[in-house]
Amino acid sequence: MDPGNDVIVLLSGLKTATNSDFAGIAWRKDEEGDIVWKYVLGNRNDRYKRMVKRHGQGVVGLTMRHGRPMVVTDPGTSEAELKNSPILLAEGLLSAVTAPIMREGRVVGVLLLGRRTALQYEQEQTLLIEEAAGHLHPLADPAETLTDIS
Repeated sequence: MDPGNDVIVLLSGLKTATNSDFAGIAWRKDEEGDIVWKYVLGNRNDRYKRMVKRHGQGVVGLTMRHGRPMVVTDPGTSEAELKNSPILLAEGLLSAVTAPIMREGRVVGVLLLGRRTALQYEQEQTLLIEEAAGHLHPLADPAETLTDIS
């Protein structure tokens, strides 16, 4: 069975279950901490393919650094916040939830689901996203090439 297909099915199901417009997985590209988008679903453009984010920057980088989920409720309140989270800006996401993907006690990736409306995620949806992130590490190999599933 192709692990990439399992990830696609999981992302699609999460996107539907949480009424999200965007779902994506970002992986740590190298030991220096560069983060790239591995899988995306519901993207409006291909800008994510050129995004390389440093560990600790933006909503994805902070999730990677701290190993804790984050909830974004209104990134438009500060232009600086948007510049630090290019995926939110590029995809027009107004609310989002991130959850760390762990492997052997180390954060290796981040699951992000987002909406293009300011509708906040409910606690049950946030918990579902966090639980799903806990099942992702064996399904996808970060060493694989970039996969566009739009």
